[in-house]
Amino acid sequence: MNLTNTFDPKRFYLLFRKDLLQGYKTLIITAAAVLGASFIILFISTAGGRYGGGADSAATGLFFPLLWGGGLIFTSMVFKEAHSADRIHYWLMTPASRLEKFLEKLLLSTVFYVLALMVVFFAATGLNSLVFRIFFDYSPGVFNPFTRYVWINVGNYMIVQSIFFLGAIWFRKYNFIKTVLTINVLQLALTIILGGLGYLIFRAPIREAMLGNSVYFMNAGQILTQNFIRMNSTLVVLLKILYFGLLAPFFWFLSWMRMREVEIKDGI
Repeated sequence: MNLTNTFDPKRFYLLFRKDLLQGYKTLIITAAAVLGASFIILFISTAGGRYGGGADSAATGLFFPLLWGGGLIFTSMVFKEAHSADRIHYWLMTPASRLEKFLEKLLLSTVFYVLALMVVFFAATGLNSLVFRIFFDYSPGVFNPFTRYVWINVGNYMIVQSIFFLGAIWFRKYNFIKTVLTINVLQLALTIILGGLGYLIFRAPIREAMLGNSVYFMNAGQILTQNFIRMNSTLVVLLKILYFGLLAPFFWFLSWMRMREVEIKDGI
């Protein structure tokens, strides 16, 4: 029976539960560490900002580094078993389809991570508020996960996470570092390309300005500026569609294609 692209809800649930049970010690230790470290930082921040009005904003300010930093590092490690020569056979022999394995890792590093972090961080802020209420007669605010600003960051995290998800399945070792380096190289290449396009567009005005024809330069600059303003609204809409609607599915699709190649290559 070919399980490559099949999906069974019960089998998917068992796969998710298996991963959680196998790593429950790590999850508990990590959650306790995040809870403890967050509480200590919040306690110090609250004590320092109690009279300055910055105590309540400290919670939100601490949540975002945990979301972005912790989430992207965690995402970079989700396919560690598939890249390990000692554990690849466990990955291949797991009674689940490739689609179920893929979706399970995707949900684990997006929905599960975000919700788990919100619960742990809410507990940390609640503990901090309780301690100050009991001992100092002061009640700092607790973390509110339902604010618009929080969910804007969560949405952006989901998009950027797709790039690191591809890096997790693409690279065998040092996935996070290699993904960051790859992004920097691509940014440099994009900057060079855009610089080249800018030179081609403004080549004539720049040449005329260097020859002393400032009137031509100013007129050409005004024309180009007006054209850009007319195109700006359309360009903004296209960029929003590209970023919010297409970027994450594109990288998830590449991850799916790469996953098949990894199973074949690393499994031999």
